[in-house]
This record gives sequence, C-alpha cells and structure tokens, in this order.
Amino acid sequence: RPDQDWFQGWTVFYWAWWCTWGPLVGVFVARVSRGRTLRQMVGVVMVVPTIVAIFWFSAFGGGAIAQVIDGSGALAAGLTDVNMAIFQFLEMLPLAAVTSVLVVVLLVIFMVTSMDSGALVVDNLAAGGDPGTSPVQRVLWLVMIALVTITLFVIGGDTALKGIQAGAVAMGLPFMALMLLLMIGFLKALSQEPRG
Repeated sequence: RPDQDWFQGWTVFYWAWWCTWGPLVGVFVARVSRGRTLRQMVGVVMVVPTIVAIFWFSAFGGGAIAQVIDGSGALAAGLTDVNMAIFQFLEMLPLAAVTSVLVVVLLVIFMVTSMDSGALVVDNLAAGGDPGTSPVQRVLWLVMIALVTITLFVIGGDTALKGIQAGAVAMGLPFMALMLLLMIGFLKALSQEPRG
C-alpha cells in the first residue's frame, strides 16, 4: 500500500504549486528577459537550474542518506521537524556554524527576491501590463503581500499554511488547463517566427 500522506503531501501539492506559481514566474522571466533570444532564456531558466539542482540533490541528498546509514547525527534518529533538517545535516560537517548562517542568509535572499519579483508581476498586471509604473506602487504591493502573509500566520499558524496549500491544489487544475492553451499558442507563435 503506497504512502498516501506522502503522495498527497508531496506529489499532488507540488504539482499544483508549480502550476499555480508557473504563470507568475513566466511573466517575471519574460519581463526581465526583454531583448534576449529564446535560446538564451531556455539556457538560463531551464538548463542551468537543472544542472545546479542535480549537483545540489546529489551532494546534500547523498550526504544526508550517508548520515542516516552511518547512524551519525540527528538525522539518523529520523525527522522530527522538516524545517530543521538542513541544519541537522550541516551539524555533522566542518564549519557548521558558518554554513548554517549561510543557509539563513540564502533563505532571506530567496524570500526577498521572490517577494520582489511577485510584487513586480502583480504591479505589472494591475497596471494593465504597463512596465512604467511608479516605484511607490510596487512598494505598496510588497507591503500588501507582506501584511496578508503576516496576518494569515498570526491568525491561523499552521492551519493557515494548510489552507494555502489546499488553495494551491484547488487552483492547480484550472491553471493546468490555461497552461495547455498557452503552450499551444506558444508553439503556434514559434511556427510563425522566421528561423535564424
């Protein structure tokens, strides 16, 4: 019998998450890639991250599996808090204090850039696609997104997170249908472009 919790919590959620997050990322990438060729965009957006992810998962995933097999460190006892797994893994490596701080810095950079790009896209869409909106308007969107996020977590805590996940799963199917239509339009547009 397959693990239904894992199947629903990982496979279905991330499938839906990628479907709902995809259009936002697509608009952002299109906006910042103005003047680039399609080949350059595919290389930077798909090929390079895939190569980095292969190395990342091989090194960190393989290292964590080795710690579990060897019975060393907190990971060997099993995960009690998924959010702490990276820090438990790093505790068994040299310079754990430095790498743990580096992980926190990278997480902050990831969150800030994600919020900034999300606000850029929302601002762009709210202005009818006008890229020349004022910086104050973009900051307003950032503040609104931050307030909604803080409010959800203060009021709902983990329940709010589960609600957001359920919403992402619920919106995944309609976004998938939209993405299929967009892919058909994209292929049609490519077929009409001159080859060069």
